[in-house]
Amino acid sequence: MMANAHSVVLQKKIIRSLDWRDQINWVPVQSVSSSTKTKAHQVTGINMYEEIYVVTNKDKVAIGYRAIQEIISVLPSTSWLTWFFQLSLIEAIGHQLYQYISKKRHQWFGRLPYYEAFS
Repeated sequence: MMANAHSVVLQKKIIRSLDWRDQINWVPVQSVSSSTKTKAHQVTGINMYEEIYVVTNKDKVAIGYRAIQEIISVLPSTSWLTWFFQLSLIEAIGHQLYQYISKKRHQWFGRLPYYEAFS
């Protein structure tokens, strides 16, 4: 599991290195206000603890595949891919692939201890 925890930290470091404009602010779900959690659940019907989520600077909540789309759109080196990830076929496949990976992530990658998650 230790190698898996390190891979999560490495993935985060890679995304941070691609975030030249410092657009992404990493916040543990435990620190998110209850009103934002409620809004996210009302909009999506999904618990924020179960999937990746993004709260944009316009207070829009995106969860799951939509969160991945948001991240891709704000990273200067990947923003050119935004149109591709919005194509209907790619979205349909992307949602299904995201759900599959999301359900298997702890089995494949383990769980990252809270104190390491945001270091």
